[in-house]
Amino acid sequence: MTRWELIVSDEYIQANLDSILTSRRPVKEARAEAAQFVRCLVDELLEGDQSKRTNATLQAVIDELELLSPPGAHIEEELEAKGIHKLEFAFAMSRLPNEVEDIFTGKIPMTPILASQLEQVLGIDAQLWLNLEAIYQEKLAKIKAQLNML
Repeated sequence: MTRWELIVSDEYIQANLDSILTSRRPVKEARAEAAQFVRCLVDELLEGDQSKRTNATLQAVIDELELLSPPGAHIEEELEAKGIHKLEFAFAMSRLPNEVEDIFTGKIPMTPILASQLEQVLGIDAQLWLNLEAIYQEKLAKIKAQLNML
C-alpha cells in the first residue's frame, strides 16, 4: 500500500469524519475539526508529489465540510431564537439531555418520529426536518466519496 493509499484509505477517512462530526461538541467546533482533519490530509499530500488538481479538490472538500451541519444544528439555533433552554426542550421531547445533544450533533439521525416530535414542540413542519436530514446525509456521502476518489 502506498503512502497516499494509507493516508486516504476509506476506513481511515470514514472513522475520523464520523468520529468528528458525531461528537458531542458544538456543531461549529466539530465542523472546524473536520476541516482541520482534511487540512492535515492536504499537508500530508503536499509532502508527496500530488498534483495541484488534487490539492484543489481537497480544498473544495474542506470548504464543504466547513459549511456542513446536521439538522440538529438548526434545532439548536431555533431554541436559541425562541429562548428555550435545552433542558426544557429535552423535557418537552421526552428525551434525556444527552440524547438532545446527540440530536444537535447528528449522532442521532432525523427520523419521521423525531421530526413529528419536533413539529409538535417547535411548530416547524416535520417534512422540513426530514429534508434537512436527507440533504445532510447526501452531502456527507459526497464528501466521503470525493476523498476516496483522490
